[in-house]
Amino acid sequence: MTAALVALNSRTFSSLRRHRNYRLYFVGQIVSLSGTWMQNIALSWLIVELTHSPVAVGLLAFVRFCAAHGYVSEADLASVEECVDAERDEFVAAALDPDRRRLARAVLEQMLKAGLDPRDPAAPPAAADAAAPVKERKTSRRLRKK
Repeated sequence: MTAALVALNSRTFSSLRRHRNYRLYFVGQIVSLSGTWMQNIALSWLIVELTHSPVAVGLLAFVRFCAAHGYVSEADLASVEECVDAERDEFVAAALDPDRRRLARAVLEQMLKAGLDPRDPAAPPAAADAAAPVKERKTSRRLRKK
């Protein structure tokens, strides 16, 4: 049994020792696979940071699995692309519309006056007796030198 394992181990990577092109291919595959793993982790991490939802990460894995195995047709991809384009166009139009920006600014000011954190609407209002943060005045370097 031991002799068989030694013979098997000596043959395992013998092609790497003998053929330069295979060594290059092997190393290239290692680098490529490492990049794929990094992309998968970064994409999942991005979804968690944006949504704070493990369900969204599971949905991402499901969609990527379906796309990789051909369960998604070209028509499905085209319709999703159209929806994304329409959402992007609507967002850009809303961002450039001065009336909507004015309304958004007013809502934000009301939230701040009420003590709500606009980044986390579920947070409780800030205590009324808490001192307002002191706003430091920024000066340029030229003014500080005088």
